[in-house]
Amino acid sequence: MRNLQILVEEKLTERAAQAGRHLLQRVQEFMEFEHVGDVRGLGLMCSFELVEDRASRKAYSATSGVGEALVRRAREQGVLVRVWGSRVGMGPPLCISNEDIDKAVDVIKSIVARVPDV
Repeated sequence: MRNLQILVEEKLTERAAQAGRHLLQRVQEFMEFEHVGDVRGLGLMCSFELVEDRASRKAYSATSGVGEALVRRAREQGVLVRVWGSRVGMGPPLCISNEDIDKAVDVIKSIVARVPDV
């Protein structure tokens, strides 16, 4: 019960909605890279797809190692992301600040800019 009380008192659901919009807006910047085919988000969950060819939407195969390399490089810089096939996902905590979102996205963006040579 205390958990629910904290969610209400600290307005974490409202905060998460605002932070989720900020996260999605920042991750949509990844569309400038030719190897990003799609960006999606809901609340504080966000993902993007790594593609070999944006025009055909041909995704990198799971065996290419590109997604895993991106996850490893991000982790080395203190940012945790997940990979499912060709999709890379983020799900930060409800209490994350916009400043921390910006730091994490900047790290990931610098790695995505080097795909496929991550």
